Amino acid sequence: LSRRLQPANTALVRLLAYLDASADFPDDEIETADIATGLHAAREALEGVVAGSKAGMLYRDGARIALVGRPNVGKSSLLNALLRADRAIVTPIAGTTRDVIMETINLRGIPATLLDTAGIVDTEDVVERIGVERSRTALKTAAAVVLVLDGSADPQAGDLDITRALAERPADERTPVVIAVNKADLLQLGQGSAIGLLPGAPVVHVSATTGDGLSALEDALVGVLGGASAQP
Repeated sequence: LSRRLQPANTALVRLLAYLDASADFPDDEIETADIATGLHAAREALEGVVAGSKAGMLYRDGARIALVGRPNVGKSSLLNALLRADRAIVTPIAGTTRDVIMETINLRGIPATLLDTAGIVDTEDVVERIGVERSRTALKTAAAVVLVLDGSADPQAGDLDITRALAERPADERTPVVIAVNKADLLQLGQGSAIGLLPGAPVVHVSATTGDGLSALEDALVGVLGGASAQP
């Protein structure tokens, strides 16, 4: 750790020496130095140490990733595709998943827990309402969120409501979001209005049926989690 901190320490000591000399000997001709450059170098070195520490914790402790979206957009199918196994029940009937399903995967060396959540929707069904509430709780505790949209359908009110809720989260709940536009194997109608509510969020077009785009989705998740430059 001291070796990694040394560049920042060296830059700051040089700056302090220059400032002390300038204050103590104002009449001497001390060559003007660019303080901002030295501070920038120290900051970069310290940010590198912090990033490495976070990445190390990520590879050691893992991360929780929540799959969210309205019912019947393919969250359970996407979970199965990422697991390369049929873990979640998949049917054409909306609302099949009524509880949070948790499964672990190895995500480019990161131990990750995928949370397949119940479709977030207003409902009068008591059981489904409990599932939706658990979905919201999972959303708050996740290190990253995969917002699943149905690329073969026009944006629905549910898509826009969920996307807007993600965009308007309090600062302390703003975990990174990756947008997965699912059903890329079907005719695409677009989800532009929903995607536009989360500017800057990575967008990946995937097909849980064919597996197309899964590798890109995994790369995007590693990137937002901060593990892209880590040394596992």
